[in-house]
Amino acid sequence: CGIDASVCAHAFVEEFRDACRGEAELVATDGNLVDLVWSKQRPARPARTITSHPESLAGESIASKLVRTRAALASTHGRQTSLCLNALDQIAWLCNLRGSDIECNPVFFSYVALTETEAVLFCNDELLTDDARNALDEAGVAVRPYADFTPDRCAAILLGGEEEKPTATAEESPPLSVCIFERASATLAMTAAVPDARVALVDASPVERFKAAKNAVEIGGLRTASLRDAAVLASFFAWLERRLDDADVTEADAADEISRRRAAFAEAWYRGDSFPTILSSGANA
Repeated sequence: CGIDASVCAHAFVEEFRDACRGEAELVATDGNLVDLVWSKQRPARPARTITSHPESLAGESIASKLVRTRAALASTHGRQTSLCLNALDQIAWLCNLRGSDIECNPVFFSYVALTETEAVLFCNDELLTDDARNALDEAGVAVRPYADFTPDRCAAILLGGEEEKPTATAEESPPLSVCIFERASATLAMTAAVPDARVALVDASPVERFKAAKNAVEIGGLRTASLRDAAVLASFFAWLERRLDDADVTEADAADEISRRRAAFAEAWYRGDSFPTILSSGANA
């Protein structure tokens, strides 16, 4: 079966091989047939402003997150370790950045390559605000254009130019570094660019685990946002009661009104809805 290795997650490849039990195999093809069908009619990839998520809201600096992530990598694998990230929520958390390239998600198209000495962010760098760029510079994160990312370039960063050279005895040479990839998010093309002996697949990266454990500032932000949204919903229900006395209100009218009130009430804090409003009434319920 032909596949585009740049869009097939490693977990899918493993599941396919296990299910087929050798009766079929996946073969990487040159190019993508869907892209050929799209040709020049394919819509442009969304590319919107990337803003800083300040430490006052994140509760931790970019530099601190990098230190913790590197320490976790070193302690887990016991040798020089690098990490490749393409899970957008993890990258947004690690770099204290926010975007809106994907509807209802505060993320932006990007990749991160992290080693003991380097942190490289591939993104639409021309869309970084000055505050975002300054924060990355201060933390020692190098920024490269999103279009420059290729699995081979990423592998070169992760491996740090090391060469696998034969040695007389294992004791005379330190163990070769290992490159960490997440099974569910890393693509086959990304892992294939690194020698098999240097690839370590994990179910969750240190960044994913750290992101899941909210600090006091983040918890406070969640509570404040929930209270703010509760006030918005209360005002919406009051508006709806008044409107229903005088006119019909469609589901679309109500959904638009909720979004309008959220944007007006939260002002600069509002970045969009977390999902489209789910609303129905009457025969549509």
